[in-house]
Parts: sequence; C-alpha cells; structure tokens
Amino acid sequence: MAIQKKRGYRNKIYSNLKAYLDEKLVARGWFDNVASGETDWNSNNLSRLFPVQNDPNYPIDTGTSVHVFQGYRRNWVSESGITIIGSGVSSPTIPRAAIVGGVSSGSAPFSQGNNTSGVAIDFRNGRVIFEKPVLASTTIEVPHSYKEVWVDTIARDMITTQATTVDNTKHIIINNVPSGEVGQLPMILMEIGDNPAPRGRQLGGGLIFDPIVFCHVIAENRYDKDELIDFLQYLTHQSVRMVDFDLAPALFTYEGDFATTWETLSSLATNYQGPLMWFKGVSLVDNNDIAEDGYYTALVKMEVEIHTNEVF
Repeated sequence: MAIQKKRGYRNKIYSNLKAYLDEKLVARGWFDNVASGETDWNSNNLSRLFPVQNDPNYPIDTGTSVHVFQGYRRNWVSESGITIIGSGVSSPTIPRAAIVGGVSSGSAPFSQGNNTSGVAIDFRNGRVIFEKPVLASTTIEVPHSYKEVWVDTIARDMITTQATTVDNTKHIIINNVPSGEVGQLPMILMEIGDNPAPRGRQLGGGLIFDPIVFCHVIAENRYDKDELIDFLQYLTHQSVRMVDFDLAPALFTYEGDFATTWETLSSLATNYQGPLMWFKGVSLVDNNDIAEDGYYTALVKMEVEIHTNEVF
C-alpha cells in the first residue's frame, strides 16, 4: 500500500502561493485565448502544435513518428470557474480535446482521432502526449488559453543573467533544472527566506508562522514589470484560506493532465481546509529600470502570517 508523503513547511507555502497567484493573475486578465485556426501576424496557426522529436522520455521516437506535440506557448490555463474581473472579457478556454487531422478527439479521456489510443494534455508544458506514436506530419490542434505570467519557485543562485528565445517566445534560462525546462517571460519566481521559529498564540493555543517570501519579477519590458509589482503590492492585508494538499487528491497525472476535475483554490479549501494565510506587508526591495540582457527585474518582499492549530 502506497503511503502519501506529507509536504513540508516550505512546500505547503509554495503550493498555495503558486495556486493563489495563478488564479489572481488569470482573474485580472493575464491570459490569452487561442481559438482553433487562430493565426498571428505572420500567418502561423497558433492552435497547431509542432512535433517534439528529441523528448528524453521517448528516445525511441523517430523523425517520422513522435509521442509529443508542443504548442507555441507553455503554461496553459487548467483552472475552471475563475471569475474574470471586468466586463466583456471572455473566460479562459480549458482544453478538453485535441483536433487530430481535423477530427475532434472528444472529451477526456481523449482518443487519438479515429482510433482508440489515448492522448493526455500536459497543461504546464503546453503540449499533448500520445500513448502511441503519431506521424510527425499529422496536423494537431488544441484550442486553449495560456497564462501570460509564469509563476514558480526558485533559489536565487538558480537565476542566470542570460535571456534566450525559444519557439518565438522570450524565455529566461534557469540553472540546475532538467534540460529544456525554461519559463516564459514575464515571471514571478518565489523564494522563502530564513524565517524565525513559530510563535505560540496566547488565546486558544496553536502556532503563528511568519515566513518571508521574496518574489523575483522578471520581464522583457518595463510595463509588465511595473504591472506585476503593483499586482503583488495590492495583496497587502488580504488573506486566503490555504488548501491542505496532504488531504486533497492529486490534481494532475504524471503526464500533466487532469487526475480529477480541477477546482478553484477557494473551493478546494472548503473541502480540504488548511490554515489562514495573511499578507501583512508587501514591499518593493529592488527595482531595476535598466534592461540587462534584454529584460527588467524587481524584487518584492512579502511578509506572510499563518495561523494554525497544529505543527504546520
């Protein structure tokens, strides 16, 4: 019988902060919808995926048949039920099917065109993974929405000062991660600093944790950088009910597809309630208005307070 591994103090904070920031950003319109057949200024079909011929998970793939097809942008929206701020704004498109050679594969679990082999959608990496190899020349389309901001965790020494361009999109190179794992700009990279020991609550028992979370903002233009600084500072004095991810079911499979129906963070917190997290202070530590290697950076300090009745 498999035993579920409990998350540590830092990972509980990271998991909840990432989900919270992702949802808040989508709600404020930091996403783009890609309809079937939609093209860019250069007539590229943005909903069409291109074959990945060197995926390390499928070394047997040849140049003519592959398992993986990649989109132009990663970080596809997977959360449904988010209320979008503003009137006249379309909701995100959650991929439920792939269009294989002009034939819709229907709802999950997906089927590969006219045969029965499965295909999973990898939301984080913006791709589909077929159970059986598919001709690389096959037209694969997936209407979807992608998040414009990449939210992740990072250690300060993992950020390089080199930018690159992958798939017509500006990326930042991150050290010490598997080859090919890069995030799109703009980015918010979270890092928990050294934190004091938890304090005891005087009334009712329990503990209070006071973590400091540094958010590295990286963008390719000053406008996005300033917008994300403002977004983070607006969180001051807001609170969020955390999810106990030790109790919640796995949301995604190994391939990155839905394991269960994705819920919003607030609905998950209702069913798998964790402690309350309060943003007691958000301040700008460093703001670099001079582009270095093609991008702008800032450092935002978040003072967080977490109240819990048990060892967190």
